Amino acid sequence: MRKIVFMILAIGIIGTVATIYTLSGSKPTRIVLITLDTLRYDSMMGGKDQPTTMPLSRAVGDKGLIFTRFYTATSTTQPTHATKFTAMHPWQHGVSRNGQVLDVKHTTVAEILKENGFTTSAVVASFPVTSKVSQFDQGFDRYDETFTEGRKESKYALADQITKSIMRQLDTAEGDKQFFWFHYYDPHAPYGDTSGQFRGFTPKPQLERAVQRGESRKQLNQMVAKFRQYYDMDVKYLDQHLHQVLQRLEVESRKYDTHLIITSDHGESFGEDGSVAHGKRITHWQIHVPAFIISPRITPGMRDDVAGSIDIMPTILDLANVQHDTPGARSLLQKPKQPTPAFGMRRTFEIPFEETRLDGKVHIHDYDLFFIVYPDGRIFRGNQEQLLDLPQQDNAIAKTLPNALKRQFSQFEDELNGQPPTREIDLAVIEELKKLGYTQ
Repeated sequence: MRKIVFMILAIGIIGTVATIYTLSGSKPTRIVLITLDTLRYDSMMGGKDQPTTMPLSRAVGDKGLIFTRFYTATSTTQPTHATKFTAMHPWQHGVSRNGQVLDVKHTTVAEILKENGFTTSAVVASFPVTSKVSQFDQGFDRYDETFTEGRKESKYALADQITKSIMRQLDTAEGDKQFFWFHYYDPHAPYGDTSGQFRGFTPKPQLERAVQRGESRKQLNQMVAKFRQYYDMDVKYLDQHLHQVLQRLEVESRKYDTHLIITSDHGESFGEDGSVAHGKRITHWQIHVPAFIISPRITPGMRDDVAGSIDIMPTILDLANVQHDTPGARSLLQKPKQPTPAFGMRRTFEIPFEETRLDGKVHIHDYDLFFIVYPDGRIFRGNQEQLLDLPQQDNAIAKTLPNALKRQFSQFEDELNGQPPTREIDLAVIEELKKLGYTQ
């Protein structure tokens, strides 16, 4: 009898140990979204006769799945991030420019993850994505928004401080399911501030003064080349500090099932389209950005299907094994069976916006402008009244496409105009955004 009891106890103990071993062998989940403000596609990926400016980060990206045709929702910070977090277009969530607050009625990816047992933490690097300006802190347990840089008052943080804040959050991270959003700002103007020697170059006022002085196009091009030189310096600085985070995440992937998404909110123009900086136009250099995923659930390589900011949220939820309906958006873990386009818009303006370009002329922006990126990478821009890009082919499709595009843009415009007024932040905050060159 004692032998039987002993055998039963032994079997029970062995079973318990086996159960504990099985549970301990199941690694916790860690999902990390990193957004790199103002980072151009070629800064990460390189271009014709141009190596990458971020060799350390690019080497990490090569271990994952790289998207060669990823497009942002806008060429402006707040609207694009709002799209990433809600899987809605700007004309749907109502944040169509900086200084507008995301309505709490819209459920964010952080809120969904929190409801499904995730701890949620963020570190952000600039004023436009602070909680009081954007309300992007919805659903986050921790939202680090401590800045040290900027004229008069601190309005942003450089990569060294952001990386330190990220390391502290990783040090104190708890739970078997973790979600992090980390935001870096270094490529954004002022260019060259990472040198520690001066405050950097802000392109808009310098270009305007140069045009007023009557400088030649050659002189303007030389000034823009100088801007790019200092921009590249800031990007290299970002690469060094971001790499510390990527190294740590890789080491800790032995402990966590780690899923990493890195992308940008918009690019930057350096004269390719006759303009400098971002936000006023939706040209290739301002909306085509790098994006890659590193996860045990994907096969490393490159994908050329068109994807966009709106697809970030369903991808995160797919990695988290959380079911949630996101109409019009898709998870990027699987290549679509049918090619899909990407959609977006230029930021809206409260009053007509004056932009000085390299042609020496002042261009007025006083209308809504949308875009579609076709599966082959062609970009068509316009609204219900005009198209800025027309098909070149002389065939039936080219003849019917303009009307089809106008109908599509008309639908976007109707949705935008049908949105209830989005709450603007207070005048004091608007003034601070102006100091950073965000609003007019």
